Amino acid sequence: MSRPITGDASGPVGAGVIVAVPGMTLAELDDRLAMMVLDTIISGYRLPRGWLHTELRGKRLVYVVHAYNWAAPVPGAFVAYAQCEPGKAALVARIIRREFRRTLSYPFSRAEVEEAVNMILTAELLENQSARALAMQAALDELYGFGFDFRKTLEKRLRAVGPEDVARVARKYLSGGYVTTVVTPAPEVFGAKE
Repeated sequence: MSRPITGDASGPVGAGVIVAVPGMTLAELDDRLAMMVLDTIISGYRLPRGWLHTELRGKRLVYVVHAYNWAAPVPGAFVAYAQCEPGKAALVARIIRREFRRTLSYPFSRAEVEEAVNMILTAELLENQSARALAMQAALDELYGFGFDFRKTLEKRLRAVGPEDVARVARKYLSGGYVTTVVTPAPEVFGAKE
Protein backbone atom coordinates (compact mmCIF):
# COMPACT_ATOMS: atom_id res chain seq x y z
CA MET A 1 0.00 0.00 0.00
CA SER A 2 1.64 3.12 -1.18
CA ARG A 3 -0.36 5.89 0.44
CA PRO A 4 -0.39 6.68 4.17
CA ILE A 5 -3.61 5.94 5.98
CA THR A 6 -3.82 9.36 7.62
CA GLY A 7 -3.52 11.33 4.40
CA ASP A 8 -2.26 14.88 4.31
CA ALA A 9 -3.79 18.34 4.46
CA SER A 10 -6.29 17.32 1.77
CA GLY A 11 -7.84 14.72 4.07
CA PRO A 12 -7.78 11.02 4.79
CA VAL A 13 -7.16 8.51 2.04
CA GLY A 14 -8.37 5.42 3.89
CA ALA A 15 -11.84 3.95 4.03
CA GLY A 16 -13.27 2.59 7.27
CA VAL A 17 -15.31 -0.62 7.07
CA ILE A 18 -17.47 -1.94 9.91
CA VAL A 19 -19.52 -5.12 9.79
CA ALA A 20 -21.64 -5.81 12.86
CA VAL A 21 -24.31 -8.20 14.05
CA PRO A 22 -26.66 -7.90 17.02
CA GLY A 23 -24.99 -9.19 20.15
CA MET A 24 -25.55 -10.16 23.73
CA THR A 25 -25.88 -8.66 27.16
CA LEU A 26 -23.26 -8.81 29.88
CA ALA A 27 -25.49 -11.20 31.81
CA GLU A 28 -25.28 -13.86 29.07
CA LEU A 29 -22.05 -15.16 30.55
CA ASP A 30 -21.89 -18.54 28.78
CA ASP A 31 -22.36 -16.80 25.43
CA ARG A 32 -19.80 -14.12 26.29
CA LEU A 33 -17.11 -16.64 27.21
CA ALA A 34 -17.71 -18.74 24.09
CA MET A 35 -17.72 -15.56 21.99
CA MET A 36 -14.36 -14.55 23.48
CA VAL A 37 -12.96 -17.80 22.12
CA LEU A 38 -14.68 -17.38 18.75
CA ASP A 39 -13.47 -13.80 18.51
CA THR A 40 -9.92 -14.99 19.19
CA ILE A 41 -10.15 -17.56 16.39
CA ILE A 42 -11.61 -14.99 13.99
CA SER A 43 -9.40 -12.02 14.80
CA GLY A 44 -6.96 -12.71 17.60
CA TYR A 45 -7.47 -11.47 21.13
CA ARG A 46 -6.13 -7.94 21.22
CA LEU A 47 -3.33 -9.25 19.00
CA PRO A 48 -3.11 -9.26 15.19
CA ARG A 49 -4.00 -12.81 14.27
CA GLY A 50 -6.87 -15.05 13.23
CA TRP A 51 -8.91 -15.59 10.09
CA LEU A 52 -9.54 -11.91 9.35
CA HIS A 53 -5.90 -11.01 9.78
CA THR A 54 -4.85 -13.83 7.43
CA GLU A 55 -7.48 -13.07 4.78
CA LEU A 56 -7.18 -9.28 4.83
CA ARG A 57 -3.96 -8.03 6.36
CA GLY A 58 -1.98 -11.06 5.23
CA LYS A 59 -3.10 -10.43 1.65
CA ARG A 60 -2.37 -6.69 1.90
CA LEU A 61 -5.99 -5.65 1.50
CA VAL A 62 -6.18 -3.62 4.74
CA TYR A 63 -4.02 -1.49 6.97
CA VAL A 64 -5.69 -2.86 10.08
CA VAL A 65 -8.46 -5.33 10.88
CA HIS A 66 -9.88 -6.62 14.13
CA ALA A 67 -13.12 -7.80 15.71
CA TYR A 68 -14.52 -7.58 19.22
CA ASN A 69 -17.57 -8.51 21.21
CA TRP A 70 -19.27 -5.47 22.68
CA ALA A 71 -21.55 -6.81 25.40
CA ALA A 72 -23.51 -4.30 27.42
CA PRO A 73 -26.34 -4.13 30.01
CA VAL A 74 -28.61 -4.16 26.95
CA PRO A 75 -27.76 -6.29 23.89
CA GLY A 76 -24.60 -5.01 22.24
CA ALA A 77 -22.94 -6.16 19.02
CA PHE A 78 -20.18 -8.28 17.60
CA VAL A 79 -18.16 -5.93 15.42
CA ALA A 80 -15.38 -6.32 12.88
CA TYR A 81 -13.62 -3.22 11.61
CA ALA A 82 -10.97 -2.58 9.00
CA GLN A 83 -9.25 0.34 7.37
CA CYS A 84 -8.24 0.08 3.73
CA GLU A 85 -7.87 1.93 0.47
CA PRO A 86 -11.27 3.22 -0.73
CA GLY A 87 -11.22 1.02 -3.83
CA LYS A 88 -10.91 -2.10 -1.67
CA ALA A 89 -13.73 -1.31 0.78
CA ALA A 90 -16.42 -3.37 -0.99
CA LEU A 91 -14.12 -6.40 -1.23
CA VAL A 92 -13.07 -6.05 2.42
CA ALA A 93 -16.71 -5.90 3.57
CA ARG A 94 -17.53 -9.02 1.51
CA ILE A 95 -14.58 -10.92 2.97
CA ILE A 96 -15.54 -10.01 6.55
CA ARG A 97 -19.12 -11.21 5.96
CA ARG A 98 -17.78 -14.37 4.30
CA GLU A 99 -15.57 -15.11 7.30
CA PHE A 100 -18.53 -14.56 9.65
CA ARG A 101 -20.56 -17.06 7.58
CA ARG A 102 -17.61 -19.49 7.59
CA THR A 103 -18.08 -19.95 11.34
CA LEU A 104 -21.56 -21.41 10.80
CA SER A 105 -20.32 -24.73 9.44
CA TYR A 106 -16.67 -24.71 10.47
CA PRO A 107 -15.61 -27.78 12.54
CA PHE A 108 -13.89 -26.07 15.47
CA SER A 109 -11.34 -28.36 17.11
CA ARG A 110 -10.40 -28.78 20.75
CA ALA A 111 -6.82 -27.72 19.86
CA GLU A 112 -8.05 -24.43 18.30
CA VAL A 113 -10.21 -23.70 21.31
CA GLU A 114 -7.36 -24.42 23.75
CA GLU A 115 -4.97 -22.22 21.78
CA ALA A 116 -7.53 -19.41 21.81
CA VAL A 117 -8.13 -19.79 25.55
CA ASN A 118 -4.38 -19.67 26.21
CA MET A 119 -4.11 -16.49 24.15
CA ILE A 120 -6.99 -14.87 26.07
CA LEU A 121 -5.56 -15.79 29.46
CA THR A 122 -2.10 -14.54 28.52
CA ALA A 123 -3.47 -11.22 27.30
CA GLU A 124 -5.62 -10.86 30.41
CA LEU A 125 -2.64 -11.51 32.69
CA LEU A 126 -0.50 -8.99 30.84
CA GLU A 127 -3.21 -6.33 30.87
CA ASN A 128 -4.19 -6.78 34.51
CA GLN A 129 -0.88 -6.59 36.33
CA SER A 130 -1.20 -3.17 37.92
CA ALA A 131 -3.24 -2.46 41.04
CA ARG A 132 -5.16 0.12 39.03
CA ALA A 133 -6.17 -2.38 36.34
CA LEU A 134 -7.12 -5.01 38.92
CA ALA A 135 -9.17 -2.49 40.92
CA MET A 136 -10.99 -1.28 37.81
CA GLN A 137 -11.82 -4.83 36.72
CA ALA A 138 -12.98 -5.78 40.23
CA ALA A 139 -15.17 -2.66 40.39
CA LEU A 140 -16.75 -3.38 36.99
CA ASP A 141 -17.34 -7.04 37.82
CA GLU A 142 -19.02 -6.02 41.08
CA LEU A 143 -21.10 -3.36 39.30
CA TYR A 144 -22.29 -5.89 36.71
CA GLY A 145 -23.32 -8.36 39.41
CA PHE A 146 -20.56 -10.97 39.00
CA GLY A 147 -18.77 -10.17 42.25
CA PHE A 148 -15.49 -8.34 42.75
CA ASP A 149 -13.51 -11.60 42.67
CA PHE A 150 -15.05 -12.88 39.42
CA ARG A 151 -11.68 -12.59 37.63
CA LYS A 152 -10.35 -15.43 39.82
CA THR A 153 -12.79 -17.82 38.10
CA LEU A 154 -12.07 -16.70 34.55
CA GLU A 155 -9.51 -19.38 33.71
CA LYS A 156 -11.71 -22.22 34.95
CA ARG A 157 -14.72 -20.84 33.08
CA LEU A 158 -12.78 -20.36 29.83
CA ARG A 159 -11.23 -23.83 30.03
CA ALA A 160 -14.76 -25.25 30.23
CA VAL A 161 -15.62 -23.76 26.81
CA GLY A 162 -15.65 -26.48 24.17
CA PRO A 163 -15.83 -26.55 20.37
CA GLU A 164 -19.59 -27.13 20.58
CA ASP A 165 -19.99 -23.91 22.60
CA VAL A 166 -18.05 -21.93 20.01
CA ALA A 167 -20.15 -23.41 17.19
CA ARG A 168 -23.33 -22.61 19.14
CA VAL A 169 -22.54 -18.90 19.56
CA ALA A 170 -21.43 -18.69 15.93
CA ARG A 171 -24.84 -19.98 14.81
CA LYS A 172 -26.66 -17.80 17.32
CA TYR A 173 -24.93 -14.49 16.58
CA LEU A 174 -23.19 -14.66 13.20
CA SER A 175 -25.89 -16.27 11.08
CA GLY A 176 -27.16 -13.06 9.54
CA GLY A 177 -28.49 -9.59 10.11
CA TYR A 178 -25.17 -8.05 9.08
CA VAL A 179 -25.00 -4.28 9.24
CA THR A 180 -22.21 -2.92 7.06
CA THR A 181 -21.01 0.65 7.31
CA VAL A 182 -18.34 2.17 5.08
CA VAL A 183 -16.88 5.62 5.57
CA THR A 184 -14.82 6.67 2.61
CA PRO A 185 -13.47 9.83 1.00
CA ALA A 186 -14.32 8.23 -2.38
CA PRO A 187 -17.91 6.91 -2.21
CA GLU A 188 -18.07 6.55 -5.99
CA VAL A 189 -15.44 3.79 -5.76
CA PHE A 190 -17.53 1.77 -3.29
CA GLY A 191 -20.48 1.45 -5.63
CA ALA A 192 -24.19 1.83 -4.99
CA LYS A 193 -24.89 -1.93 -5.19
CA GLU A 194 -22.72 -2.89 -2.20
